[in-house]
Amino acid sequence: MTRAAEAQLRADPALLAAPVLIASNPHWPAGVIGIAAARLVERYGKPAIVFSAPPGEPARGSARSVEGLHITDAIAAQKDLLVSYGGHPMAAGLAILPENLPAFQRRMQKTAGRMTEARHAEEPSLEIDAWLSLPEVTLDLAAATEPLAPFGPGNPKLLFASRGLGLQKSEPVGRNKEHVKLTVADEAGNVRSVLWWNGGGEALPEGRFDLAYTVRASDWRGSLQVQIVLVDFHNVEGKPAEVQARRIEVVDYRHAADRANRLRSLPAGTLVWAEGTEKERVQGVDRFALAPAPALAIWTVPPSPEELRLALETVHPQTVYLFAADPPLENTENFLARLAGLIKYAISHRDGKAAYTSLAAATAQRLATVQAGLNWLVSRGDVTLKRQEGDRLTLAAEGQAHDPIGAARLFVEVQSLLAETAAYRAHFARAEKDSLLP
Repeated sequence: MTRAAEAQLRADPALLAAPVLIASNPHWPAGVIGIAAARLVERYGKPAIVFSAPPGEPARGSARSVEGLHITDAIAAQKDLLVSYGGHPMAAGLAILPENLPAFQRRMQKTAGRMTEARHAEEPSLEIDAWLSLPEVTLDLAAATEPLAPFGPGNPKLLFASRGLGLQKSEPVGRNKEHVKLTVADEAGNVRSVLWWNGGGEALPEGRFDLAYTVRASDWRGSLQVQIVLVDFHNVEGKPAEVQARRIEVVDYRHAADRANRLRSLPAGTLVWAEGTEKERVQGVDRFALAPAPALAIWTVPPSPEELRLALETVHPQTVYLFAADPPLENTENFLARLAGLIKYAISHRDGKAAYTSLAAATAQRLATVQAGLNWLVSRGDVTLKRQEGDRLTLAAEGQAHDPIGAARLFVEVQSLLAETAAYRAHFARAEKDSLLP
C-alpha cells in the first residue's frame, strides 16, 4: 500500500512538493494506513496523512509527523471539517466525511506551511545512535538490528554515522534515475556503497563529509550483503564534526536485584516517572504530570523515544536513574479489554468524562494506540463518543454504530502500534545506557 500511496503522490508533483503528503483511496485497508504514513515520512522527510475512504463511510486518516511540526495542532485547526480527531505532536488519527477531503487538504497545506515557516531557522539535528568506522559496517551489524523491528515512529531504525568520508563516484539508479548510488571511502581507503533514495538531482557531498545512515541486510542476486541507506550528510572542511558531550549523568539500575530499595534511597527531589499499575505502587507521576526537577528516575519503560524526549525536555534533569520496569507485555485483546474497562469506569463514575492523556498514562501506551483502541470500541458499537474537544472526551455506553469491517481494520492498526512499542521497550531494556538518552 505504501507504493500505491507514493504512486498517487508522484502522479501529481504539486502533492509531492506540498508541506504535508496527503494520499487517499477507497480500497486501502484502514488497519495499515498508519504504517504507510510512517514509511512516507521516512522516505520523504515530510509529515504524511494517509486516508482509507470506503464508499458510504467516513474517511479514516492516520498521520505521522517530523520533529518541529505538531501534527495534531495542525489537524485541530481544521476541526470544523472533521468528525473526530486526536493524537500528539508526532502522530494523530482523524475521521472526516469524504466530501470534506478536498477542503481539508487545501487548508491543511496552508496551516502546515505557516507552522513550518514559523519554526526556528536553525538546522535540524539528528540523534546518532553510534559513530562507526566503515570497516564496522558489516552484515553482522545489519543482522543484529533486525530483531528490533517493526520500525516506525515509536521505534525508529538505528541511526549510524561515519566521519571524514570522501565521494569516489556516483551513478543514478532506478527506472527514472530517481535514486543515486554513491561510492564513498574513508581516509584509510576503506570503501562502501551507499544508496540515496530519491537523491536524483540533489547536490552531492563535496570534499570531506560526515554521513548519517541506516543499515539493513539485502539479498542481491542470491548473495546476502549489507545495504547502507543515506539519511543525511554534512560537508566538513577537513575537520570532523565535534560531538557535544552528554550533559546528563545516567545511572543504570535496570538489572539491579534490589531496584525497589534503590528507588527508595534516591536523593530528595528526584522525580519518579511511572505509569500503568506501577504508578501507585511506587508513588510516581505519569508523563503528563512531569515537572522540572534535578533528577529523574525512569521506573517504567517509556512507550516510545518521543515520550522519552518530551519527558527530558520537561524535567531537564542533571541526573537520570534507569530502572526500566517493563509493563506487562500485552497482546491486542488484553489491551483492548483493559481500555474498555477504563472507559466503563469513566462512564459509570465520571459522567462519561475521560481524556486521551489519562487513558494513555493508565495503560502505559502511546496516545495514538489509545485513540485507535477507542475507535475500535466505537466501530463495534461498544461505546459512543458523544463529544470531543481536543484531548477531552465525553463517552456513553449505548453504541449507535456497528462497523465490523472498520473494527477489523482498527484491530490490525492497534496490533501494529502495540508491536512498535514492544520492540522499543525490548531495545530500551538491553541497549547501552548512554545510547538511550537523546
